Amino acid sequence: MMAKLPETSETVIAMNFLVMNLSSLLRAC
Repeated sequence: MMAKLPETSETVIAMNFLVMNLSSLLRAC
């Protein structure tokens, strides 16, 4: 992913955090 702007990098981190949460929830199910 391209993270040229600080805002973009923060968005990427947020997306990764959400993906981790979703994956953990799927594993719990």
